[in-house]
Amino acid sequence: MDAVSNIKEIRQFNDYLEKDISATLFLTSSAVISYFIGAIAIKKKVVIISDDSFSLYHESVGVKSVRSQYLPSALSDKVFPSAFSVSKSKYIQTLAGSLAIEGPRVIFTEGDLGEHVPGSVLSEKDDRCLLRVNDQASIGDILKTLEGYGYDENIQTKNIGEYTRRGGIVDVFPPNTKNPIRIEFDGDDISSIRYFNPMSQLSIETINSVTIPALIKSTGNVLSITYKQLMHDLGYSILGVRLEKNLCEIRFDGESEQRKNETVHIKDLSINIDKYKTKLLKEMSAIFVVGNDPEQSEYFSNNTVYIDGHINGDILIYDSGIAIISSDKKRGLSKNNQKTRGDYFYSYEWGDYITHVDYGVGIYRGLIKKDNKDFLKLEYANNSVVHLSAHRMDMITPHVGTKNIKINNVGGKNWSAKKEKTKTNIKDIIADMVAVNKNKHSRRGNPYKKEDYLEKRLGESFPYTETGDQAAAIKDIYSDMSTPGLMDRLIIGDVGFGKTEVALRAAGKAAFSGVLVMVVVPTTILANQHYILFKNRLENFGVVVEMVSRFITTHKQKEIVDNILNKQVDILVGTHKLLGDAIPKNRLGLVIIDDEHRFGVAHKNKLLKLKSSVDVLTLTATPIPRTLQQSLLGLKSVSLINTPPVKRMPIKTQVIYQKWGFIKNIMKQELNRSGQVYFLHNRIEAIPFYEKKILELLPGASVASAHGGMNSRDLEKIIISFYEGKTQVLITTTIIEAGLDVPNANTIIITAAHLYGLSQLYQIRGRVGRGDRQGFCYLVIPKEEGLTNDATERLKTIQENTDLGSGYRIAIKDLELRGAGNLFGYDQSGHVSNIGYHLYCKMFNDELKESKGEVSRFSVPKIQYYGNASFNDVYIPLPQDRLYYYQRLTAAKNQQDINTVQEEIKDRYGRPGPGTINLYKITEIRTTYTQTLVKNILIEKDRIVLTLMDDDTEKGNKTPVSSLIEALEEAGTKHMFKQLKKDSLVLELFFDVDKDPLAVLMRNAELFYYDNKNP
Repeated sequence: MDAVSNIKEIRQFNDYLEKDISATLFLTSSAVISYFIGAIAIKKKVVIISDDSFSLYHESVGVKSVRSQYLPSALSDKVFPSAFSVSKSKYIQTLAGSLAIEGPRVIFTEGDLGEHVPGSVLSEKDDRCLLRVNDQASIGDILKTLEGYGYDENIQTKNIGEYTRRGGIVDVFPPNTKNPIRIEFDGDDISSIRYFNPMSQLSIETINSVTIPALIKSTGNVLSITYKQLMHDLGYSILGVRLEKNLCEIRFDGESEQRKNETVHIKDLSINIDKYKTKLLKEMSAIFVVGNDPEQSEYFSNNTVYIDGHINGDILIYDSGIAIISSDKKRGLSKNNQKTRGDYFYSYEWGDYITHVDYGVGIYRGLIKKDNKDFLKLEYANNSVVHLSAHRMDMITPHVGTKNIKINNVGGKNWSAKKEKTKTNIKDIIADMVAVNKNKHSRRGNPYKKEDYLEKRLGESFPYTETGDQAAAIKDIYSDMSTPGLMDRLIIGDVGFGKTEVALRAAGKAAFSGVLVMVVVPTTILANQHYILFKNRLENFGVVVEMVSRFITTHKQKEIVDNILNKQVDILVGTHKLLGDAIPKNRLGLVIIDDEHRFGVAHKNKLLKLKSSVDVLTLTATPIPRTLQQSLLGLKSVSLINTPPVKRMPIKTQVIYQKWGFIKNIMKQELNRSGQVYFLHNRIEAIPFYEKKILELLPGASVASAHGGMNSRDLEKIIISFYEGKTQVLITTTIIEAGLDVPNANTIIITAAHLYGLSQLYQIRGRVGRGDRQGFCYLVIPKEEGLTNDATERLKTIQENTDLGSGYRIAIKDLELRGAGNLFGYDQSGHVSNIGYHLYCKMFNDELKESKGEVSRFSVPKIQYYGNASFNDVYIPLPQDRLYYYQRLTAAKNQQDINTVQEEIKDRYGRPGPGTINLYKITEIRTTYTQTLVKNILIEKDRIVLTLMDDDTEKGNKTPVSSLIEALEEAGTKHMFKQLKKDSLVLELFFDVDKDPLAVLMRNAELFYYDNKNP
């Protein structure tokens, strides 16, 4: 960074800043703009005002040596509904705290900062406290200080200006730290200070000290000072940044009268590493390699400096003898920025519908204490109540998948009948899947040729970096296609995670071998999109791609059919028209099905017939639980794509009112950065009005409309025009929901957003942010008070779930609101609504295992413990947090799982008490005894009662029970056996009262292992 800040032009620009002289710095490339901003900020604290501020902030995170922060612009109640926006007072607190002495060197924001600071006053500069590890400090005093500094107490600390106290731990998020802080006390001593992740609430880094500044305090008065003046007073220079395709402008408006409007030009050049290899090695005085890709080290010499971080591209500043180069292949993000979806644990709220395996559908009525233990109170019909031990949360699942839910009677026959019907349905589906799976043993008519060279070149033509999951899926497919048996593979991945690229590789391999490939999609728009993509990528390899849809005339379709018969078509993309008899299928070798659940029943039946004789690749984003995905392996080939494409950013999402001035600014911002805009309105008759309105707002812009009521040829022309970047604003309907993939279109405005389903909103939002630029989604609603509770819930969910890979959570939430009906292409709507989606998946998983002979003869033992084995509500105050960790412990399969949960809880809540320690021990006993003869365990003060399976083995061999008796007698353990039923025995173990029964159980566990007793 020092070398960049010493570039002559940067030094000159910094000199103008110091002298308060207006100046503009021009760059011809924006690839490393974050490094230039960082170089300026070394000398002077700066506020960056830009329409692209969020994107710039995202890039600046890669500059490790300069700390930056993003602040939203001051929010206006006229534009942002209160239920969907940050409060203005919280914005002010955030802003003020960010300007503390220890604050960031760079602040990114939007707007002109000309508004007056409302209802607030500034804290004194010395109003802050320093906390260090091993310092003496009272928790009570710290809490009083935080309250006096203007921090808000909250149940969890996620946002700047919040704090939380849990036992000997205080969480606080000061505005001058990159993450919230966790302070752990040992009595009146600070034992640890850590950064923690506000989303996971887990610690990520230990630090030695932290300075906590005061926030702005509300007075109820409007100050005369503006945000701009506030920034100046605290030593910040305000810079405007404008980004265009071939221009980057950094502007400073100084107050000095000495000279005006100085300009500084950096002659930077975007470069290709290979092309400039010799020049880099011989002529550059300094080469900065940003990232960590050892494969590129061959390009560089001793004058190279390696920097940890990330930039957008490579540039050369020839006059200064400096090259700045990204080591991330094909501009990829580091692996640390690729996230995979973790296991999903449901957050039960009071009033949620649940499904109990034994009792059916009920209502969760909170967590209650009985005998110092946690129980879930479950309400059933006729005022019946079931108290479920929190240790047995595996007995319930959230009831998702239907509306107008009717709760069951406890002990009624209706629930058992529904489960039996569902079980029969599942068995039928699995039988059908097994039948389809047998096709793997049928040899394909035309084996695929080995075309390593062409496949390698096709992979190299992909303009982005493959994620690890994409690469694994492609490898799976190539492996399937190299074996004699037919392929039937399911690709599961979130919206925009790269399933289409995987399908394209499969299509290419098949086409190289001379067989016909059909790509079947549910919509005309998606067909057109795939046609353009496949044609552009494959025509250079001599592959002929055609399309059949309503865009195609009858004459053209006849011509395509003739060409198929003459072996002059390799890949045919289309809608359900491909399934008709008019399309010859004698050469067909591979069928790729995208979004199968969107096809009608008749079309699904035709697809099923096709599957019996050809290779099949199915793409889906259906939210299938991970345990079920794993069980499908072997019966159905599954590839999971859980990592987002490199360099993809979460889409910034905001609910707004329909204010045309604000909407105009949104569109102008996108067009100013040479981008494109979707404007979505789903009533075709109103589209001419919106087209006229937008032309008035954006005179000179290229605006067009596209909807399902248009002539096919006109629609195709407009879609292609938008795809090629000739149309700047596309006014359209939901026909784009599953189709258009335009990396340059990164703003979408959705009118009447409250009328859409959750998954539909998620799919539509997924049209933007598909490249390496920040995507924006604006959900336009009428007056807030007109929204239903469901609509408000949908909009909040889509606004809050912006992280990459959130489709699983979105889809689960949508199943709650809309209902479920399709899994792997089979209809189960009635059965899912009867028992709930989660239990359906669990039953499906169990039946799958049974069909493959994977069902264990052992079961998880039920444990009753006389003592306290629960989370204390002082230790973990929030019921939903206690429930979450009960779920985690119930789901634990081994000691490693238990240790992980223990470490997380200790990190968040401090040292556990006796009840929590006992809970961990009970969990350890449950996991340890799962593979034993034990079915039930009753733990009392002076005895343990175990119910055992009475396992009969062949004559001449010792039974496990007889071996157990010998072992107990050998050890001198007091015991007594009783025959309970034909298939079970009861064993009582007796011991002294002063012994810990939990320790006794763990010490004797190996006696009950079946394998140890039956070698």
